[in-house]
Amino acid sequence: VQNEMALMIDMRLVMFASRLNENDPCATPGLDMFNAVTLTAAKPLGRNDIGRIAAGAGADIILINLEQSHLSPFRDPLKIFLYHANRNDVDTVIVDGQVLMSGRKVLTIDEGEVISKAKEVTKRIWKKAESEMGLPKFLIDRHIWRNPA
Repeated sequence: VQNEMALMIDMRLVMFASRLNENDPCATPGLDMFNAVTLTAAKPLGRNDIGRIAAGAGADIILINLEQSHLSPFRDPLKIFLYHANRNDVDTVIVDGQVLMSGRKVLTIDEGEVISKAKEVTKRIWKKAESEMGLPKFLIDRHIWRNPA
């Protein structure tokens, strides 16, 4: 299992773990969880310019596409975000006022080139592992990058 580094999932897990630990289904309300990763997280850093949407604050925000069957209909946008959203629902990313992703398309890099380079690096790593450690052929052959052609 890979570490997804998905803040939405982490927030959900923390809320559920807190509720189990406290034996209280109301422990750690959604707004408290959201504030913990925004406003409250900025305080120990001594940063009052992040963690909130306000004039003079750093403009980092994600926009979620709520027009999806697992997110609609809803009454409370924060609850739908915390309980059901995932990284695949992020439509737009804005960091320090600059749009980095829009319509699920990354605007600052060539995604195809990054994927291609990652595949080449993976090939080199597996070939080196195969030659230096003698990995079993069935393990090497299971990887998609190993095309017989």
